[in-house]
Amino acid sequence: MSHIKLFDEIEFDLEEAKNCIDVYSQSTGISSFVIDDSGKTVYHALEGQCHKFCNMVQNCSQNLYKCSNVHLYGSYQAERFGGKYIFFCPMGLTHWVSPINCGGFMKGALLGGPVLMIEPEDFLLEEIIEQNIFDDENAEKVKRYIGQIPVIKPEVVTSLSELLF
Repeated sequence: MSHIKLFDEIEFDLEEAKNCIDVYSQSTGISSFVIDDSGKTVYHALEGQCHKFCNMVQNCSQNLYKCSNVHLYGSYQAERFGGKYIFFCPMGLTHWVSPINCGGFMKGALLGGPVLMIEPEDFLLEEIIEQNIFDDENAEKVKRYIGQIPVIKPEVVTSLSELLF
């Protein structure tokens, strides 16, 4: 049995978290992952095109932001607001999160996404590209790959967040 040991001797069962996130992703068709208490992804289910898109954006953006910090911040907000939280990453993609608490401390989190809540042609992609200072070649890559991100209606995202919780 694999455990992630964090803060003193309190652990969470990584295998159980992996199993939960696998079942969630298989039943919803949505990419999801487990992070530890530093925001590092320790397991990813249904990585697919969303994960590739995020990696590509990270590699071609001149703004140095860390997804792990954004995911960790969302996790803290979920803990603060009753166990679930829906948020946008710096690229405007939607994620939702529920913390894994052990002994009264957040030891990790389960995250769903990324998804879009509007069609790619309605997405404010030009503004996001401008804010992240992409060169022309990379801007074209982002425009091509944004269509691979699933589009999920806001009310369905809310339900997916509830289900993950």
